[in-house]
Parts: sequence; C-alpha cells; structure tokens
Amino acid sequence: MFVTRVFRQMNLYLGVNLIGAFQAWLIFGALTYQYSTDQKINRAFLTLIFSIAISLTSKLFFNHNTFTAAPRFWYFLDTSVFLLLPLWYNVLLIGLGKKDSSLLSKVMLGSALFQSIFLISTINLTTEEMAHYSSAFSFYGFLVTLGVSGSYFLYKSWLLMHETEEYIIPKGVRLGQLILSILMALGILITTIAVLKNYTVGQILVLYNWLILALSFTMILLGVALTIFPKEFTLITLPFPSKPVQSLQHIADRITTLLEDEKKFLQPKLSLQEVANSIQTNPVITSKAINQVIGLPFPDYVNQLRVAYFIKLARDTRNKEYTHWALAQEAGFGNKVSFYKSFKKVHQKTPKEYLAVH
Repeated sequence: MFVTRVFRQMNLYLGVNLIGAFQAWLIFGALTYQYSTDQKINRAFLTLIFSIAISLTSKLFFNHNTFTAAPRFWYFLDTSVFLLLPLWYNVLLIGLGKKDSSLLSKVMLGSALFQSIFLISTINLTTEEMAHYSSAFSFYGFLVTLGVSGSYFLYKSWLLMHETEEYIIPKGVRLGQLILSILMALGILITTIAVLKNYTVGQILVLYNWLILALSFTMILLGVALTIFPKEFTLITLPFPSKPVQSLQHIADRITTLLEDEKKFLQPKLSLQEVANSIQTNPVITSKAINQVIGLPFPDYVNQLRVAYFIKLARDTRNKEYTHWALAQEAGFGNKVSFYKSFKKVHQKTPKEYLAVH
C-alpha cells in the first residue's frame, strides 16, 4: 500500500522525503556498523541521525487522510524534529569532552512535559475538535517551550563553536551548525506566522512540512559530504571523547614533557599514535600541536632530540671507547642511514666533522 502510494502520488515533496529518509537510514546503518568495529564513533551522533531518520520516515506515511484519522500521532512525530537542537548540542558536548548533562536533561524534560500535557488534554476531544485545538494553553505552552529550548541550545552550540578552534571542530561540522540555525529560524518563522494568523493545529503541522523538506535535503547533502569530505567531519570520530579538549599550546607542553623530560624519544620505534595515546588525545591534534607550536614535523622533532642526546653522549669522556653508531643506538636511532641523514639535516655536517670542531 505504501509503495503504491509512493509511485502514484510521487511529487517533489514526497520524492525528496523518500530520498532523505533512505539517506538517513543508510548513514545510521553505516555508522552503526562502524561503531561496532571502531569505538571512536560518537553515540550522540548516532542518536541524532536515528531521530532524523524516524522523523523523515514517519512523514512518508502521512497525508491529509491519515492526519484526519490520527492527528495526535502526526503532531507527536512532527514535533520530534525539535529534538535536533538539543541532540546536536549533545553531539558537540561529547565530541569535545565537555559536560552539561544536568541542564540538558532538564530542558529536554521540560519540553517532553509540555508535549505530554498537550496530548493528555486532547484525549477526550474528537478528531475534528483536535484539528482546531490551537488556542489551548497547553498547545501554546508547548510551542513556547520548544522555541525557548531550541533557541537556548542553538545559542549554546554557537558558543561551543566560537570558543573552539577550527582544528578541533572542522568546517564540515561548522556547516552543520549553520544549516541547523537556518532550520531553527525557519521553524520560528512558521510558528510565528501560524500564531499570528490563528491557524489550526492541522494547518500548523502542514506548514512544518517545509521544515521536514529542508531536513530531507540536509540529510541528502550530509550523505554526499560524509562520502566526499570525511576529514571535515572528524569531530564524530575523536578517539578520546571523554577527555576535555585542550589548546594546542597545552598539548605541545605535554608532548615536550613526555619526549624531552621523560626521554620518550629514546624508544627506537616511537610513533605519533603512541605519543597521542600517552597524552590521551587525537593523533591529528597531536601532529598539529607539534607542527604549529614546536614548529617541526613529528619525525624531525624526534630525530632532533635524538641528535642532541647523541652529541651529549659523544662528548662524555666515559664513552670514548664506543663508536658513533653505538651511541646513536643509545640515543634512540634504529637505523644507521637514518642517523647520519638526520644528523646532517640538523647540523649540515657529519657526526665526525661536527664533533671535531665542537
């Protein structure tokens, strides 16, 4: 029956919704599978995508007749789109390792309470009465609650974006924030028009179809973006989401302490991933901290420390009986060619030439 309706009544709205809903479930399925094998995936992001998928799918089953038959159900599913903003805020919180769960839960529970009051207050109404139930206190109370909570989460999300550097929240995620802001503005505009013109509940929900249409387009674009520009959405795959995000300078200080003070560079097979694990941060962020604050690529930084340590050993009179290569191994070099190449890159001379004049 549903398939028949889709093909018989296919139009732009239904077509975009169908593609958007399919795209949402596809993304949710792909990320769920990846989550089972990769613990970096943010659970909050999956919840957000799941909410969108449910909202878009529900709209495919509704037309004027189904709304007349089950207006409460349509209302409940339509208003679920307002959960996008608190869910998005939660994605940012978890991705950045921040906590605001108590306030988050209170505002969301407030919205849910008003929705429950509205639905309970309409239990004894007929379908026809329900369709014109737009002047009740519970209905306007719910709309106001949604508007206030939505605006609040949008504002909080913008604060997180503004306070966090771009290397942590990439352009793709920031674009998502902009799109949600536009959807929020569209929702507020629709609600304002409906209230001023004293629309019925049914008329208001029909207006919200435009919001759902924009959401469908968003999901289609998100699927394309995740495929073409995966690095621009790395916020949802941070390996240590429970740790607070720190500035590049602070991360660089921790790297310096680990490598120079604790002499981690003496390990011949030291990798960027191992350093990132030791300071409990993302390897991409670790690399950026080394490049932008310390001013060297990771391999050059490590080899520079090893060269300096080699010179210190070579100048120690107690080590005169050892060859340069033996001392280089003590300094962390695991390859003779790499040692000589690194030394010449740092001092533009061979170890023998440099030690002869220094």
